[in-house]
Amino acid sequence: MNSNLKARCERCAAIVLSTLVAATQANAAAIAYIPNQTGSSVSVVDVNSGAVTASVPVGAAPIGVAVAPGGRFVYVAQHNANTVAVVSTNTNTVQAQISAGTKPMGVAVSPDGSRLYVTNFLTATASGAGSLWVNGTLTVVDTATRTVVAILTVGTNPSGVAVSPDGSRVYVANAGSGTLSVVSAASNTVSATIPVGANPVGVAASSNGQRIYVANSGAASVSVIDAATLAVSSTVLVGGHATGVAVSDDSTRVVVSNSFDHSVSVIDAGTLAVTATTTAGIGQMPAGVAFVPGTSTALVANAKGASASSVNASSGAATTLTSAVLGWPVSLGNFIAATPSCALNVSGDTLVSSASDGVLLVRYMLGFRGLALTAGVGGIAAGVTPAQIEQNIAALNLDADGDGAARPTTDGLLLVRALLHLTDNALIANARNSGYPGVRSAAQVLQWISTTHGTGCLL
Repeated sequence: MNSNLKARCERCAAIVLSTLVAATQANAAAIAYIPNQTGSSVSVVDVNSGAVTASVPVGAAPIGVAVAPGGRFVYVAQHNANTVAVVSTNTNTVQAQISAGTKPMGVAVSPDGSRLYVTNFLTATASGAGSLWVNGTLTVVDTATRTVVAILTVGTNPSGVAVSPDGSRVYVANAGSGTLSVVSAASNTVSATIPVGANPVGVAASSNGQRIYVANSGAASVSVIDAATLAVSSTVLVGGHATGVAVSDDSTRVVVSNSFDHSVSVIDAGTLAVTATTTAGIGQMPAGVAFVPGTSTALVANAKGASASSVNASSGAATTLTSAVLGWPVSLGNFIAATPSCALNVSGDTLVSSASDGVLLVRYMLGFRGLALTAGVGGIAAGVTPAQIEQNIAALNLDADGDGAARPTTDGLLLVRALLHLTDNALIANARNSGYPGVRSAAQVLQWISTTHGTGCLL
């Protein structure tokens, strides 16, 4: 690297370090990431408007999906590609492909974001007509390195997977054996196997840590499991071929999709009574279910209906979310991201700051990695590693001046100045590739930051 260039950027970073400016806490936007099994893509849907805002090409037959804590990444299990795609919610592009066993089906991420759990519907040796009911595996992935750290045998044809709210357990629904495997996250071993109903597919854990709900597709029921005793405490009858299940954030409502009946059932978690069974507004073969964070609204992906529906979990009323045609959206798992209001908050805390995030962005563009990236920088959230910060930054579009390249002396300086709330000439002076014909003006730079990275960046 040119020594003058590096010295100039280091001076910029030093100036930033001496200036403590923070923005307000992030408010999230709800975005649905719905895998299209027949289209090898993920549709990005604005939950408020129902508009499909992007389509992300991924691998063959995407089925399972999980949103990482903080909403920066979405993990998509690609059933016919034997991989999991890592999608950046900032750029709506695939950042990486992780090898994740044979026929990945369901995917879930730990509450701290450090581990990814992928169910493998078949074993590596299963093939041909005799492979329908065979033992499957659970692949455990380190999200920082994006490498497999463990593979363990669970039940037959594992499908859905969920993680307890404290991250200590992983629950795997084994469709072929009618059981739920309970996995210790600390030791990556199966600690219990619980008989449930026939052909369990979906599984969800309540946020209060008290219950696990399993949708039994072959029994038209939901098994309710006491998390303390790991015993089935109740069985709730729902509709035909119960497939997906989700629990509201306050743990009071459970929504179940009934694929054969083309309906959804709403269960009151207090009484375990079905309070509504809805067909109106639900498309054919509803499958995956996920709640919009912090609300009583659940979204249902209608596989054969090639659509998504919005369900009021209080009343049971449903409407079609979007008129866009989807491609057999099974969407097994949590497919709704509460994306950060400012993706430039790469340090992982609740504030966006020029003194932390700005420095990290400039250092990254200078080529700093590992401890050199974070040394001396305050405002980094507890437990956030340099590797995680590198991933956060790598998933961003940093071309602030619009010339097609991200450079520390232009784009880095523009981002730092914007986080310092500079405008007009104070924002852009000597900080753009002015020779580029379409270079952005000061107003355009600020608008680009707000549109690309979130309105919370400039508050």
